[in-house]
Amino acid sequence: VRYIKENNILNYSPENLIVLSPDAGGVDRAKAFAQRLGRNSLAFIYKRRTTEGTGDTRDVEEMILVGNVEGKDVLIVDDIIDSGTTLCKAAELLKQKGAKRLFCYGTHGFFTCGTEELKKNFEKVMTSNTHYRENNDIITIDVSSIFAEAIYRAQMGKSISELFK
Repeated sequence: VRYIKENNILNYSPENLIVLSPDAGGVDRAKAFAQRLGRNSLAFIYKRRTTEGTGDTRDVEEMILVGNVEGKDVLIVDDIIDSGTTLCKAAELLKQKGAKRLFCYGTHGFFTCGTEELKKNFEKVMTSNTHYRENNDIITIDVSSIFAEAIYRAQMGKSISELFK
């Protein structure tokens, strides 16, 4: 959040930004992100998966938007971006629902299918540097200082959770 604010990455007006979780399980993460950006506007996508397979390996059968994104800029906050397929499907849904501009951030970016499709669907694709990437065609945010501080706090018996408030 600090990097996004300091570098005006989203070039947004705070009243026009919705932070969105791409699944119900990430709502708390998106809410914390929104609060740190000074926003209370939140939305999420409920995904109904097929009955075949197990866990997240099942195909998404239906995506339902919970919240209003019409005329708004939307920042999707996710934990992991693997292939990016779900994010691209979410982008299609958000465009259908009238979202103005789309951005996405994934803490861990693996990009197993590359970044081209994501870059077609989002104005900016962001990730942290928790996973090595040779190609830096997206915004990579250095989080090494947070890890250093967490290690220091653990060694000194201080609160690590305070880092994320």
